[in-house]
Formats: sequence, structure tokens, C-alpha cells
Amino acid sequence: MSVNQLWGGSVTRLFSTMTKTRAANPRYNMSDVHLLSIFRLYCAFWHTILVREVTISMVNEQVQVKSTTAAASQDTSDGAPVVRLEGLCKSFDEGGRQRVVLDRVDYEFARGQFVVLLGHSGSGKSTLLNLISGIDRPSEGHVSILGTRITTLSERDRTLFRRDHIGFIFQFFNLIPTLTVLENVTLPQELAGRKGRDLEPAAMHLLDRVGLADRRDTHPDKLSGGEQQRVAIARALLHDPLLVLADEPTGNLDDATGERVLALLLELTRDAGRTLLMATHNPDIAPRADRVLQLHDGRLVEVKQ
Repeated sequence: MSVNQLWGGSVTRLFSTMTKTRAANPRYNMSDVHLLSIFRLYCAFWHTILVREVTISMVNEQVQVKSTTAAASQDTSDGAPVVRLEGLCKSFDEGGRQRVVLDRVDYEFARGQFVVLLGHSGSGKSTLLNLISGIDRPSEGHVSILGTRITTLSERDRTLFRRDHIGFIFQFFNLIPTLTVLENVTLPQELAGRKGRDLEPAAMHLLDRVGLADRRDTHPDKLSGGEQQRVAIARALLHDPLLVLADEPTGNLDDATGERVLALLLELTRDAGRTLLMATHNPDIAPRADRVLQLHDGRLVEVKQ
């Protein structure tokens, strides 16, 4: 699916829905027309963003992919850690004062491990995941992933590296409502230049693994919270990343649904030898982890099980 098709399809789908609603409801008023205008602006905004992402992905892509893939292959084959943190610091300016969130963190995460990161709200769990993924940059220190020191890369190259080597699962799913389940799964890789028809077999395999193959043409608003998170898991794993970062992936689900989603995520990551780092405030997840870390006063402390 091209960017123009995505934008045009979004508007067309909404317009069709609103037309049917107008026919069924005589009280359908001008505010809905205003809503359509706002939605057109929304789509135009995302059209601009998506074009920018495609452009970024294609600039020097082949050189970047070859160099990072070679480094990743060599690094993991030598048994080196998937993630290495060196003197990692992060602080924020709040009202003229520096708030230290991470203070000289040194740590290594091995291939195939499931690591739980515990901490109260605001302790820095999400900040640490954002630094590891390259979404944010540290105040000091370095992050190395698969042998590549990503803190020395430009924003563009961090984006390319994250796209190719890291899967990210969010608490609030972040699915695009106007796309189907299958389109949501394949979209990030389509933006990377891969063709949807080439991605479909692998995407359908993952949807089958998460129990949603029969919902491929369904839109997110027809899915439960647990189903939406399963779609997000499939999306994060489509490019077969060695590193998966999960930020409160069960935090927006009820206990029973969260347990099923967690079991599925562990199955899909352990089977492939992936490293899974999960931030959570739920201590009940800890017994299933290989290692449990606590963020306290900006430091990572290992919790004995």
C-alpha cells in the first residue's frame, strides 16, 4: 500500500461511514462536517509524516543495512551481549532544576533472556527503554546494541537501526484505526520499502500464531483490548528482531487477558531466541523472568528471586 493510498483510503472510509450515519440519523448535523474537515487535516498531516519516513528510510539505506547487519551477525555469533549500557545518564530540566532519572547505569543483557524492569510510575522505566531503542538520547553515556553504538548514530541512522533490529510493543497498542489488522501488521515494513504482497505470508503466519488469522480484514475498533495487543505483538515481530522492548504491554488489560497476552509474547520470543526487555509495575510477572531489575534512585538493582 502506497502512502497516497493510505491517506486516500482513510478519508474515503470515514466519508462512507459518515454518509451511512447521515442517512440513518436525521439529526446528523454540521458538526460532523466539521469533523470531516478536521480528519482531512489529520490525514494530510500523517501523509507528510509518512512521506518523510519513507524518504529517511531510503537515504543511504543499503550502506546502513549492510554495516549494521554484519556487525549484528558477528557480535551475536561471538556470544557478546545484545545490549550494553555504559555510564548511562539521563536528566531533565524541570523548573530550572535538573531531575536525574538515570544515574551512571552500567549493564549488559544477553541473547535469549527475558528481563523484567520493575519500578514505580515515574521511576524511569520508559525512559530507559526509549534510550535503548534510540528514540531518545542520553545526557551522558552510551548504548550499544548488537555491537553497534547507537548513541553515536544520527537520528536518521538510529531510525533505520531501530526499524531493522528492534521490535517495540506499547501499552496503548498504537494501531491505526482506518487500517485493517493485516495492514497494521505490515505497514512499518511497507514504509521501509518492502512490498505488501511479499510481507503477507509472514504476516499471516504471525497472525495465525496469535490467533487472529481470521480477523485479517477487521478494523481495530472491532477488536477487544487483548486482540489489539496481539496485533501489536505481530507487528513488532514481523521483521524478526533479535531485541524486543515492551513498555507495560499488559498494563491496559484485565488480569486474565494480560496473562494470556504475556504467555503468547513469551512463547513467540523464547522460541526464536529473542531478548525481551519488559518494563512493568506488576511484580507478579517477575517469577517468569530470567532476571529482574529494579530502578531505584536512577540506578539498576538486580532483584534476587
